[in-house]
Amino acid sequence: MKCPSCQAKLLPVDGGLFCLQCGEAVLGGVLGDDPPARPEEATDPLLRRALRDATGGQQVFLGPESLAEARAAPAGMTAAVLAVPPVAVAARPARRRWRMVGWAVALLLVGLPAAASSVLASYYSDRVYPGVRVGGVAVGGWTFDELRSRLPAVVAKPGLVAVIDGRRQSVAVSGPVVDVAATVRQVHDVGRDVPLPAVGMLRTWLAGAVTPTYVLSDSAVNTAVQHLAAAVDRVPSDAVPMMIGGRVIVLADKPGVRLDRTTAAAAIRAAYGRSPTVSLSLVRLNATVTASDYAGELAAAQAIVSGGAQVVVKAVHYAATPEQVGSWVVFAGAGKGVTVDPAGVAAFVAGIKPAFDRVAAVNAMVAALNARQAALVTASTRRITAAPKLASGLGAGPVATYSYCVDAVASGAELASSAAAVLGTEGWTLGGRVRFVAAASGCNVALELAPAADLTALDPACEHQTTCRIHNELAIAQTAWAKPPAAWSGSAASYRVELINQVVGQWLGFDHPSCGQAGSQVPVLSAPSVVVAGCSPVWYAVPAELQDSKVLPGF
Repeated sequence: MKCPSCQAKLLPVDGGLFCLQCGEAVLGGVLGDDPPARPEEATDPLLRRALRDATGGQQVFLGPESLAEARAAPAGMTAAVLAVPPVAVAARPARRRWRMVGWAVALLLVGLPAAASSVLASYYSDRVYPGVRVGGVAVGGWTFDELRSRLPAVVAKPGLVAVIDGRRQSVAVSGPVVDVAATVRQVHDVGRDVPLPAVGMLRTWLAGAVTPTYVLSDSAVNTAVQHLAAAVDRVPSDAVPMMIGGRVIVLADKPGVRLDRTTAAAAIRAAYGRSPTVSLSLVRLNATVTASDYAGELAAAQAIVSGGAQVVVKAVHYAATPEQVGSWVVFAGAGKGVTVDPAGVAAFVAGIKPAFDRVAAVNAMVAALNARQAALVTASTRRITAAPKLASGLGAGPVATYSYCVDAVASGAELASSAAAVLGTEGWTLGGRVRFVAAASGCNVALELAPAADLTALDPACEHQTTCRIHNELAIAQTAWAKPPAAWSGSAASYRVELINQVVGQWLGFDHPSCGQAGSQVPVLSAPSVVVAGCSPVWYAVPAELQDSKVLPGF
């Protein structure tokens, strides 16, 4: 006979049948004189317990055929089997206990995080997740109402530096206002893009600070742009021809620059609070009159000077020097030619002592010079006339006027006062042909005291220089301004005069023989006599095409 559940062979035990394979007690019919009808009726305690544990009180009944099979079971098996069923049956409840433990652990692993997440979600439903920062302020745990009320006070104004053509300028924006609504929305979204709050909070600790959103008024941005423009705008300089020392030269044209206001305002808005720096661009402004526009006039003026002028009175020659002839040349303007100033010629003729027809001599000399011919006039003594008194065609005042700026805040008032004294009387006035005027903004050229790092920022060639000129920016090293070199024999004040004249002379287009790119040229200037080691104290004019493409070394 076999077990109905697993088909294993059944063994008789205490008047009943028992399956060792699956641990079930099989009851039914009459097995012996008084077989047990239920597990509780088994006479043997061990069998009774095994039957109860294995079947839970359930009974499986057999038919007559199965009972007949059971009666044929070998004799003597009952005693041998009695010790086995309790052990085999006991394994089944042990597996159930481990299964229950497993379910309990699984519930803990799943249930506790879910419960904790539910608690965190409830607590932080109206609070900022922990670890969130706005700017440099930790706001984790604040309620959103607290965030709205406290945010404008705790968020500091961000700094902003404009980088313009390699130079750094602070951007002063007045009255920036934190956009509270937009910033709160940003803070609210941090860590809430995942379903589990616990995971979102973990991410907030790793996330960077929230950048506040600022509202900048149009007037505040425009004012900041105007302040920047005042510091960087440079007016272009037209070319100016002039005669110096009997030679015609040209103070070359120099382009100006202008800050693009519209682009700068948009860039400041975009960068404010989001970046410590903003790069701004300058618009190049070309001069109206260039050196090349005066090409014809320069050639004509040089021809007048080269032709010479002299008066012959009774076989005695009275010749004008090249400097004198050059002083008579009048430039009418670019493309308008040159003429000779009759008043200058009359003054020369009036200085000749013998009596002769001075009026005729003046008219003849002016006509010859204007015709680009040698002015060799033989004066007549048959008629004696006085030299005419004529108004000068040169006009009053300097030929060239330049405005200059000095940032007194950055460079100090001492540089401004020194520049005013030097450029007014001790500098490049060239006998009244050049004049410098101080300006607050919109100047042709700017002077400043600069640390070594800023000199290098102007141009790498400025490194280790005492003065440096890049386009319209004239920089003097702070260390040189504070202390003259050991070899300097004069006072600190006289050395500062040299520094200003050195860098301004370079901007005008002059340099020293033997210490520049064109040192072999004949010097045509003698003042101001800036003394530089290894260089001549006199100056020469640098060709116009080279004036804006160099940084002169040495000083």
